[in-house]
Amino acid sequence: MNPVNSHVYIVDGCVYRRNIPVERIYDHEQKQGNVKDFDSDGSDVDEGNVNVDAYEYEERQEDHEVDESGRISYDSDKKSWMGKAYVPDLLMGRFIGTKAMNKKKMEESTRCNIQIPQKGSSSPVVIYSTVGKSCVESCLDQIELFLCTQRERSGPSHFVSLPLNVEPIMSNYEKFKEEVSTVAIIDPNIWVLRGKLHLTLSIMTLFDDNEVEKIGKRIDELVETKIRALLKNKPMKVSIKGLGHFGDEDGTETRVLFAKPSGDKLNEVRKLVYDALREMDLGKKIKNDGTVLHMTLAKVWSKEQVFDTSEVLAKFANFDFGCVDVAELRICLMHQLDSNSGTYQISYVSLLS
Repeated sequence: MNPVNSHVYIVDGCVYRRNIPVERIYDHEQKQGNVKDFDSDGSDVDEGNVNVDAYEYEERQEDHEVDESGRISYDSDKKSWMGKAYVPDLLMGRFIGTKAMNKKKMEESTRCNIQIPQKGSSSPVVIYSTVGKSCVESCLDQIELFLCTQRERSGPSHFVSLPLNVEPIMSNYEKFKEEVSTVAIIDPNIWVLRGKLHLTLSIMTLFDDNEVEKIGKRIDELVETKIRALLKNKPMKVSIKGLGHFGDEDGTETRVLFAKPSGDKLNEVRKLVYDALREMDLGKKIKNDGTVLHMTLAKVWSKEQVFDTSEVLAKFANFDFGCVDVAELRICLMHQLDSNSGTYQISYVSLLS
């Protein structure tokens, strides 16, 4: 690529260069995802309005070449380049904008025509341009930019977990709470319901069932190609023993009390899942909490609230919650519980053996 003549476009006054497509493998397809990262406060883009201007495009020889990324094709009947992008129905209103202003602005800046699917449809947005392939590339980039911004602004909706709401862990958890009550006063409302006991491998922001299905299939593929071989086609053994906390150093101002997990392949499986999900073209939706892998026991939600666990940490430092065979990975909703089991509502299950 010639760095002097490479294709560029402008976002909020900043010039971006279009890089060579990055190869990604998903469903045996290659995809490209070159998106400029945003500041965490989302100040780069106003909500619901992506301010994008583009340089005037010139039709070059490359516009007649085959698109190697696989996301753009040439329609010889319409004599135009065509691309497709999936925009969740939940975001379609913001994508189009008031009086279709966002859509019109994107069409004008990229010299493309954008066709919107019917409301409630799972069909993709279709982009056409008779000017050149680079126009469609820019439009696809702007759509990905929009999706990335919306994910940054939205809180986590789902998480990938290893369920631990099984025996003997649940019984030992209840026993632990009883013994703790003899040495410390802890608000009973901050204890985690035993049906919610789990290990979180990764959290993400997903907007609809189509995105959940896409993540689920990627996990299935990962299990079939790597995880089962790593585990030798057996369930994963996980032991829960010992305590830890998030907060101050001595435990007098604790925000989270947790139990420590261990397992021969536990961290390897976690890394495989996290890395695989990061590679997917869903914008910035995969997040790692940046903390040690843990099973939450008690937690306060407000930043102003804390509780004292110093005596608990000293007396029950090596409490054994038990060892279990974990046979599945789950994608669960963050804040919704199953009314029957008391566990997090399950959106997808991938069997490990």
